[in-house]
Amino acid sequence: MALRVHVAILAALALCGPAVAQSTKPEASVHKLRNIAAADAASALTAYVDKNKLPVAVVAEPISNCVMLAGEAAPIQQVARLLASLDKQPPMVVVKMIVMDAAAGFAEDTGLAEGAETHWVLTPREARMLTGAIRSGKERGKVDVLSHPQLVVANNNTGVVQMGSAETSGLAARVTPRIGSDGAVLMRVETQIRRPSGGKVEEVHATEKVTDGGTLVMRGASMKTAEGGTRETLVIVTVNLVAPDKK
Repeated sequence: MALRVHVAILAALALCGPAVAQSTKPEASVHKLRNIAAADAASALTAYVDKNKLPVAVVAEPISNCVMLAGEAAPIQQVARLLASLDKQPPMVVVKMIVMDAAAGFAEDTGLAEGAETHWVLTPREARMLTGAIRSGKERGKVDVLSHPQLVVANNNTGVVQMGSAETSGLAARVTPRIGSDGAVLMRVETQIRRPSGGKVEEVHATEKVTDGGTLVMRGASMKTAEGGTRETLVIVTVNLVAPDKK
C-alpha cells in the first residue's frame, strides 16, 4: 500500500507541471477519508481546483480511500480545508419501530386518536401515555408486540429491515428520513407485515413530518378474529437525530 501511495504522489507531482517547480518547491499530502469515497471527493476537488485555477493536482487512491494533493503549500492547505469539510459524517437519524397487534379502538381508548386517522404524530406527553398503555395492554394480553426493530439511517437515504420469514410471519420495512432546515424530519415509512396465521401481507405506510424525539403512529386496516372480535395493526415510529461527528 505504501508503494501504491508513493507512486500516486509522484503522479500528482508530475501533474503539477513545471509551473509549481519554478515558483516554489512542490509539496504533497495524503488524506485518509472516513465518510466519503475518494473518487467522489477527488472529482469535486478537481472541479474546484480547475474553476479557481489553483496549482494543485488531485489524485484518488480508491483502495485505501485516500486523496493525494500535490502543489504549492498555500493552495494545498486551501484544498485540504475543502476536503475536510466534504468528509464530514452526514446527518443521521435513529428510527425505533414498534409493530403491534391490538384490539380495534386501542388508540381511542387511551385517548390518543379520534377514530378516523390512518396516521398521526403524538406530543411527548401522548408518547409517554402510549408507552404506558402498551405496557399495560401486554400485561393484560390485549396487546401483542410483533416486532421491535431499530435502524440508523443517513439523511436522504433509505434504511431497510427484514425480520422473520416472508413465507410464514415477519416484517419488512423501508424508512427514508429527510431532515429539513428547521430540524424536523419528513419520514417516509413503508411496512409489510405477515402474521403468524399465514394470512395475506398487510401494508401500512405513511409520509409525515416528525420533530426530533417525536413519535409517528400508523394504523393498518381492521380485521375480524376467529372469536368474533376486531383487531388492528399499529406501527409506532420514534425519530431521534444523531449529533454530528465533531472529529
